[in-house]
Amino acid sequence: MSLKDLSIPTKFAKCKVSVILQGLSAEDAKILTDAVMNPEWPLTVLSRELMKRDILVSDNTLRRHRLKGCPCWKV
Repeated sequence: MSLKDLSIPTKFAKCKVSVILQGLSAEDAKILTDAVMNPEWPLTVLSRELMKRDILVSDNTLRRHRLKGCPCWKV
């Protein structure tokens, strides 16, 4: 194994939250963004409520987005 081609990636994978937001209306995208970023929303509960609406996203993915640890915030 050689590490000669090791370099910093120029593209980041897309965050699932941003992918979901792109598929929503502007009104629904704002509602979801506000919910994800609201610390009063327990993320396990939010994930469960979204699942009831056929939006499948884990609480860990929501947490990463809320804490700005996903690719959305690295651009």
